[in-house]
Amino acid sequence: MLGMSTGRRPALFGMALLAAVALTPAMLQAQQATVTGKVTGQAGGTPLSDARVYVVGSTLAATTNAEGQYTLRGVPVGTMLADGRADLGFQQLSELLHVPGIAVVGPLPPEIQSVTVFTAGVSKESSRPNQARALIAYLTSPEAEAAKRRHGMEPA
Repeated sequence: MLGMSTGRRPALFGMALLAAVALTPAMLQAQQATVTGKVTGQAGGTPLSDARVYVVGSTLAATTNAEGQYTLRGVPVGTMLADGRADLGFQQLSELLHVPGIAVVGPLPPEIQSVTVFTAGVSKESSRPNQARALIAYLTSPEAEAAKRRHGMEPA
């Protein structure tokens, strides 16, 4: 759970809707996300600067700026879900599909999906341009589609 919470567990954001299955954190691979937010005072909602926000059970912490905003990078989404410190997590499907303790309950509705498009290029300074082009050709071929789907990606 994030420090300074209101007693409710945080929701972590990314792209695939997930649910937790009870396993110990030691059994999990740490898939990471970025959490941003704003800390305000109870009375009047005034932004609180220099407040310390942390992830309980870790060394992750951030300090709010003058507007009360903070960013925590490297938050272990899978671990937090599986050990019950978060009720809901969103992350790219390919990042969490094979993490023990995570059950994917389905994709987000199309109108709120965020699609990540991967592109490739070969630098003119590449020491192995032919091998790089061969890899790109394979990755864009029908032969690679099954592997992409196994890892939660949709071939283009």
